[in-house]
Amino acid sequence: MLDSITSAGNGADIVADTPESRILSEMALFRGLPAEQRSKIEARLRRRTLPAGAHVITAEEPDETVYVVLEGSVKVYVIRPDGSEVILAILGAGEIVGEMSVADSLGRSANVITLEETSFLLIDRRSFRASVEELPTMALNLTNILSRSLRLANAHLRSVAAMDVPGRVAAKLSALAREYGEPSSSNGTLIPLPLTQSNPAGGN
Repeated sequence: MLDSITSAGNGADIVADTPESRILSEMALFRGLPAEQRSKIEARLRRRTLPAGAHVITAEEPDETVYVVLEGSVKVYVIRPDGSEVILAILGAGEIVGEMSVADSLGRSANVITLEETSFLLIDRRSFRASVEELPTMALNLTNILSRSLRLANAHLRSVAAMDVPGRVAAKLSALAREYGEPSSSNGTLIPLPLTQSNPAGGN
């Protein structure tokens, strides 16, 4: 069930002090926006929590929603003609899902499934595009996110084409460590995502 985050009215001071507002201020899409502008976006957001294994987006099916991962993690993948799975990305808190098809009005190009219980902030296509048009900083942030996604996708495709399975696992773990790594007590790097043996390899 979807719950509205904000109350009616301007409420900039109230909304700016919510946990969601503080989280939004740290997310790449909303970085650099003053509290008043964040409050306008929050008025357009809904919150939804899904269990592990829930399908968030299905390739080629209509869906005009952008999902911002608030807590938890998701897997972005496609299915080959032979039925095997190719993982495109593992995304955690602060990442955005579904922005490309909403931005270009084309269909969903990949599947997205939750790896654990995950909470999202949802915004519909019309509200998302209105926010981007009204807020130049958000538009620039979106451009940077799309550019980064493209670079990561290209790097993934190169690794899949050029490496064997151990090489792909090493490359994927290295990329995840750069994105989400945290120092561990053993002087190593902890990746706080619920990975399985097949996830780092990029397929089954």
